[in-house]
Amino acid sequence: MPDRIRHPRKQRIWRQHRGFVNPYPEMSVPEAHVRIALEELQIPFSWRFFDGVSPTTTALIPGFAPEFTLREYNTVIFVLTSFFGTLPGVLDRTALAQATLEHDGWRVLILWDSEILS
Repeated sequence: MPDRIRHPRKQRIWRQHRGFVNPYPEMSVPEAHVRIALEELQIPFSWRFFDGVSPTTTALIPGFAPEFTLREYNTVIFVLTSFFGTLPGVLDRTALAQATLEHDGWRVLILWDSEILS
């Protein structure tokens, strides 16, 4: 039996949106658009990091981290896609996180990919 020829792995090609090339391969295209906008406005943020200053949220949702945390503005940003964002578990988790964060004094922005990419 002949040996299998190993081919090098193909590089992952990220989708482009209207000529947009995603400079952040670890992010989705809508998240990259939000990050670029925040950087252009020089707003300090952290990406997928939440330091647990909301004990209610971290207790109810283990491993919780919104897409963007704007600590200086006491604001978090969720970026939802039209597919994954509408799954029942994701909707429940997002609604619970929004309610507990708002109860703890945070502002919550929910951005849909259709709003960002239009």
